[in-house]
Amino acid sequence: ARVGGRMAAAQSPAERFGTYEEYLESQVTAQDLYYLESEAVARQLVELGFRGSGDVLRREDFEARAEETAGLPGPCMTLT
Repeated sequence: ARVGGRMAAAQSPAERFGTYEEYLESQVTAQDLYYLESEAVARQLVELGFRGSGDVLRREDFEARAEETAGLPGPCMTLT
């Protein structure tokens, strides 16, 4: 999409989804749920890279990007 005559940066998964679980669920299909009969198992398969679309972010990477997006300090930083 163009914004102000230039290409807008695509939103990262951390910006589009509220939680890591929502991110994983976005890659689960109706067919996955039909055969697996468990959303938790389907999410695990996506997280492990057996299902889903291409490279899947690890939980740590997703959370780091979410912190960057929100402007929150990282886990090593303390608030004073």
